Amino acid sequence: MTTVNKPTLPRLLVIFNPVAGRRRRQKVNRFIATCAAGGVKVELHQTIGPDDARSVAARASRQHYDAVVAAGGDGTVNETLNGLLETQDEAPLPLGVLPLGTANVLAHELALPRRPEEAARTVLSGALQHVAIGLANGRHFVLMAGVGFDAAVVAGVNSTLKRRIHQGAYVVSSLQMLRRFSFPHYRVTVGEETFIARSLIACKARHYGGPFVLAPKADLGTPSFQILLFERGGILNTCRYGIALLLGRLHKAKGVRLLEAAAARIEGPEGEAVQADGELVTELPLTLGISATGLNVLVPRS
Repeated sequence: MTTVNKPTLPRLLVIFNPVAGRRRRQKVNRFIATCAAGGVKVELHQTIGPDDARSVAARASRQHYDAVVAAGGDGTVNETLNGLLETQDEAPLPLGVLPLGTANVLAHELALPRRPEEAARTVLSGALQHVAIGLANGRHFVLMAGVGFDAAVVAGVNSTLKRRIHQGAYVVSSLQMLRRFSFPHYRVTVGEETFIARSLIACKARHYGGPFVLAPKADLGTPSFQILLFERGGILNTCRYGIALLLGRLHKAKGVRLLEAAAARIEGPEGEAVQADGELVTELPLTLGISATGLNVLVPRS
């Protein structure tokens, strides 16, 4: 990944989902106060509904901001970067992150600080790291895209439960999907080769679900995916995959095939949900690719 010095940032836009709760709003306030003490003008936008972060971020470059900060989890980051990448005539604004979500996979991937004061100092005096962006039927994503059991778990998460027990809500959904999901066959085409899988995850990042390493060779700066094909379905195999993930050995587990590709086509039950960066973003059939435009993310200076 390429790291370059960032320009001075006199004006920031912070995008925050107020549904996140009082404690997270306090962290946002601390972040803003630290930025203001550093001589930066900060404006806060509180989202009013789904897709609002994307539309606000899309307007930011025309409103003379110098960077946009996504204050939230990977879903907020995904919406924000999709807005930033809508810019047609110039390079997208840099993206800063104040991690406030459940998993914060991007924060694990880039070693982003979680304390608001440290996150603010990263925005004020850090560096810019260029990342390659994935496309799922035209929707941008930075971490991963999942089909099959992975997407079913995301679809099954109860939002109220997620606010209460955070990552535990995904465990609950996983247990429910073990009984409900039928593990159909998916046809995966990479170049001239075709594979059959019962689920798959296309990774841009090494981490998954927080601190767990799913694809050790994945690199955000590389314009390709590490695609894990799960060739076996059912409760026992899925539980075995889960244990392998906890041990950091899922990519080596029996019944898992690992491919590297810059593009792929996935076909299966038409209309079945696809997740990207932990959010439901599109449906099958799925065309995966790499965006021609990357994004610069503010990271700690090494």
